[in-house]
Amino acid sequence: MTTRVRTGLRIPYELNTKLIFIAREMGISKNALILQILRDWVKQNDDQKTA
Repeated sequence: MTTRVRTGLRIPYELNTKLIFIAREMGISKNALILQILRDWVKQNDDQKTA
C-alpha cells in the first residue's frame, strides 16, 4: 500500500467550483481529479527534462 500524506489546498472559490463540475462530468471525485492533474503535470515535466 502506498503511504499517503494529507495536505490542504486553499483553492479560490471559482476554481473550486470549476473543479467540482469537471469532476462530476468525468464521474470522479474532486480529489481524484486534482491528483490526476498533478500526476499529468509531473509526468510532462519529467518528460521535458529527459528530452
